[in-house]
Amino acid sequence: NVYRRQRDDAFGEYVRQPEVEARIQFTRALEAWGWFSGAPPETTADARKAEDGSTWYPVKDSRFSTVLDLRMYLKGIFSDEIAEELLGLGLYRDVDDVLCCAQNTNTAPTLTDAKVQVERASDAKLICRLEGTLTWSDGSRPAQAVSASFPYEKVGDKWLFTEFSWPE
Repeated sequence: NVYRRQRDDAFGEYVRQPEVEARIQFTRALEAWGWFSGAPPETTADARKAEDGSTWYPVKDSRFSTVLDLRMYLKGIFSDEIAEELLGLGLYRDVDDVLCCAQNTNTAPTLTDAKVQVERASDAKLICRLEGTLTWSDGSRPAQAVSASFPYEKVGDKWLFTEFSWPE
């Protein structure tokens, strides 16, 4: 038991290092960014009609019941400005008190051969550098090499991505 507690304490200390947290959060940020860029979370086929007649698909992800849940999740990864900008795209709404998405198919390219490096810029700022290749499953575009940098900064008492953009 002592060994297990020492190991758990050491692992907890390792995970709390900003560089390690940045890698974990970067994976979450890429996934969440995809939800607004053509790779929505899994939805049910049970389409719902909103009051305006538009069609919406309930999100299956158990982490989110409402747009408020989604907003809080995004604000745990991105700055408030980025989270609100993403939500302002209007791709998610509550229909009959259930989080729904305007899309139910994935049109986004796949990121392959991804390499992520985290560099410390200061005590309150890290840079996540990504290199990889975007490939389109439908063959509509040729594979494209991507290279991007994402600042991860301490804002108040939280570490957040303060800039996040993706090559078009």
